[in-house]
Amino acid sequence: MVLSAIGPTLPYALAVAFSPFPIVGAILVARSPHGMPALVSNTIGWIVGLAAAAIVMAVLVNTVGGGDDGPITNWVRIVVGLALLWAAWRKFHGRPQAGEEPKVPGWLEAFGKASPMRAFVLGAALAGANPKNLALALAAMSALDYSEISRGDVLAGIVAFVIVGSISVLAVLLGRAVGGSRLDGTLAAAEEFMIRNNAVIMMMVFALIGMNVLGAGLAGLDR
Repeated sequence: MVLSAIGPTLPYALAVAFSPFPIVGAILVARSPHGMPALVSNTIGWIVGLAAAAIVMAVLVNTVGGGDDGPITNWVRIVVGLALLWAAWRKFHGRPQAGEEPKVPGWLEAFGKASPMRAFVLGAALAGANPKNLALALAAMSALDYSEISRGDVLAGIVAFVIVGSISVLAVLLGRAVGGSRLDGTLAAAEEFMIRNNAVIMMMVFALIGMNVLGAGLAGLDR
């Protein structure tokens, strides 16, 4: 039964992991004057924030949905799916045109000069207070059938969601720890790629996950 709790969360966790801004944030921290101490704090903050989001959503779905795969749970899936499709349309509509420089959120600059404590707070906020992550965590936790699995299985699903959702920021941490300053060029190139292609990446993620969640909700109502 553990696998039945882990498997449904993985697509949503991958969508969290490969969102551009968490990766860019980790790269900015890695290249900041505070270096590894701030990067470690940022990674821990990210994990804590993502875990908090997943736990809150699991409790919410289990409470509101009554612990089974009933109409309420499926309507939650439909609403989340439609919200993700709307976000995909927004990303498509707002994508940079040919020759236009992509817009970089001003708050990302804070990562490049954050102290270890500040980096922890930024990582936790980016993981746990980001509407996109909250929607994906809600989708992941609503994919579980709480009437068929134990609390331990639910915990395993949450742990899997957090670990897989953190692989990109963990990869930046591991790369910096092993490669040191030799990776500065690679990290800078990755940062530029993620910023330039953010709209396209997120449009595809939102569209694919949104269709999956919407389809699951509609299929559930038909049972």
